[in-house]
Amino acid sequence: GTRNGDEADIDCGGECSPCAQGGGCSAASDCASAVCTNGQCAAAQCDDGVLNGDETSLDCGGSCDGCAGGQDCSQAGDCLSRICTDGVCQEPLCTDGVQNGDETALDCGGSCIGCDDGGGCSEGADCQSGVCTNGICQEPLCSDGVVNGDETDIDCGGSCAACADSLGCELAQDCASQVCTNSICAAPVCDDTIQNGSETGVDCGGLCTGCDSGGACVLGGDCLSGVCLNGVCQEARCTDRVQNGDETAVDCGGTCTGCEAGGGCLIAGDCLSGVCADAMCQVPACGDTVRNGNETDVDCGGNCDGCDDGLACGVDGDCSSGQCSNNVCVSGPDYEAFGQWTTVVAGNLGGSNVPIDWADGLGRTGWIGQGRQLDIRCGRPPSYWEQDNPNILTNPVLNRVYYRANSRTWGMRYLGPCAGEPQRRSITHVSRRCVGNGYLRVRHTSSFPLVDGSRLTHEGICYEIYGFVSDDFAQHFPVVTIEDVNRFTPP
Repeated sequence: GTRNGDEADIDCGGECSPCAQGGGCSAASDCASAVCTNGQCAAAQCDDGVLNGDETSLDCGGSCDGCAGGQDCSQAGDCLSRICTDGVCQEPLCTDGVQNGDETALDCGGSCIGCDDGGGCSEGADCQSGVCTNGICQEPLCSDGVVNGDETDIDCGGSCAACADSLGCELAQDCASQVCTNSICAAPVCDDTIQNGSETGVDCGGLCTGCDSGGACVLGGDCLSGVCLNGVCQEARCTDRVQNGDETAVDCGGTCTGCEAGGGCLIAGDCLSGVCADAMCQVPACGDTVRNGNETDVDCGGNCDGCDDGLACGVDGDCSSGQCSNNVCVSGPDYEAFGQWTTVVAGNLGGSNVPIDWADGLGRTGWIGQGRQLDIRCGRPPSYWEQDNPNILTNPVLNRVYYRANSRTWGMRYLGPCAGEPQRRSITHVSRRCVGNGYLRVRHTSSFPLVDGSRLTHEGICYEIYGFVSDDFAQHFPVVTIEDVNRFTPP
């Protein structure tokens, strides 16, 4: 009970056992804590730089903080990793089954993988969902502003809505465009073989070219034809009131009927007039070198000048000659090109029924009896004589008697030109009187021939034409004019 020898305090220090806290000391070895401060043993501290107290390694273990990996330990609690193997603290691992290191929950969080929903966390990075609320990892949502779950970008892709252009993706379905290229959603284009963007069909409709007939559509503009009916593109037709197909204007041109004047065109065939200039159909004109309008041939007939011989016609007025035969313009005798006949001797050479062109207003019969001849002043030969005497109308020979070549039945003598052309008059009266058994053969103006080979007979009664045709006569025969006598062609 007495301090003696080399003791630093009563029965402690020196060669005796170390002194407890508060005991005297002259050196650190005199103290159980190995800390001697101002001649007095200090209490063991976790930061005194001395292995003391219940520490298992310098300033760690026991009641101090856990020791780092590699330091001595006696139990798991002596280690930061809470793993003591063979008296040595182990480094914390993300797979050691202990929450250690910077983990926020067992083997997750911190530098380990994120924790599942409900795991501890200090920030979003500690969670697989990336969302930490009140120290707890939250379930991934498509509206939490974080890339989590199976999302390929923030709140899109995977089981969330498809991602917009330029956002991340793994598969085509992660993208609104349905095109994922190099893990980036590509903008829709009109040749990516996928229906995307504003398209109503694969690479057609919307902002792309119109879809073919049968393709899906919302508006007419989604279709090549411009016609959308019940969500389906229709074929282009010449009656759909839309310019489509090969039309050059609405429902005309191309394979449709030609366009009216003012309509668009590419070629002449696109126009009713057959004339396309400056991409516009032109009004038919009589000098456009095209048969159009009411022309019967190119630039003639109808409202244009009469057509020359050999060209097409519909009525006499379509021809410059005034004669249309079988829809072709022909020329009649040129009565102005030759001299007029003053006296014609018509001798009965075995025939009768001489065509007569009366030059005066006196009554005449057309019958020529046996051995008789009839003088007619300023008459003309019948036009059908051209076939027998080609020069008779253009170069008649003075005093020559011209005969019908067919049987040479009768003739007419040319005695020189007339002093003046006699006035032509319409026959407007008929008398029921026959001269002998003959009749006068004429040609009328409207529908040749007359009944029974143009003979002026009716119900067995023959008529002598000598004055003016009455209304009664018109009921049986169309109006007959003197000037038509010379144009008569016998049956």
